[in-house]
Amino acid sequence: MSTKSSIKWGDGYHLYDDFIDKVNELDVVNLELTGVEFSVWNGGVCVAIPREIARKLGLIPEISTGEPT
Repeated sequence: MSTKSSIKWGDGYHLYDDFIDKVNELDVVNLELTGVEFSVWNGGVCVAIPREIARKLGLIPEISTGEPT
């Protein structure tokens, strides 16, 4: 049985809540990325997120077509 509750997912990413985090009273969401470059150091992590995934997650704006909306 999975403890994950998906929020958003697609090719290369999965954003989800985990029941275990709620039990431990953590106010977090989890982001799983596959096929990405990353660096880890004491107290931090840097992940190179492909722009397509960053757009789908709402981290950066969608590509503007120059046409009025």
